[in-house]
Amino acid sequence: MGGSFLTPSYSCSAGLVCNTKRSSPTCETPNSNALGGPCDADVNCQATLWCTPAGACAAALEAGQPCPSGLGCSPGLACLKTPTPVCTVEDAGASLGDSAESGGDGPSIEGSADGGESADGGESADGGESADGGESADEGAADVAELSDVADDGSNACTGTAPNCFGSDLASCCGQDPSGRATCQDGAWMCGAVAAPGCNGNRCLAPGDL
Repeated sequence: MGGSFLTPSYSCSAGLVCNTKRSSPTCETPNSNALGGPCDADVNCQATLWCTPAGACAAALEAGQPCPSGLGCSPGLACLKTPTPVCTVEDAGASLGDSAESGGDGPSIEGSADGGESADGGESADGGESADGGESADEGAADVAELSDVADDGSNACTGTAPNCFGSDLASCCGQDPSGRATCQDGAWMCGAVAAPGCNGNRCLAPGDL
């Protein structure tokens, strides 16, 4: 015997196994206990029996019988949750597991693939990049508007930059501050109905200039 006082461990000679469920731990030959005999492992019970959690040898469970401990099923059977633990033919259990996998995972994978394709629809957010193109279109529209303004005043048919206007009477002197820009009419810069600069070319004298 080894281990500690609370958790002793036992070892037996070669060819023997320990049975701690007897009145005192005993080394015995494997598979020596019949139905109902004490055991702490299947090896203590006869070959067709198994050791229950209660420590007694019992008949192996057949297909369809519950196996709450997860053990005790006859050879060729496995304890599977369907949904409660039941002894089931191993191949049948595998096919059930396969069908569950193919039935559950398959559509979800396809769904995720579809979702991925919709994510490509997210690439239509690249169409959002076309929104950038939309901004450039706005800028282009603004440029066109500016060009149309130039076309309206006819300045593109006149030479040089539009001069300032200082009035609209060629007989008057030119004021101190311009009243606006000349417009191009039939190839000439005009201030209203008269030619630019809209005055006689002489600057009007301010009182301080006298």
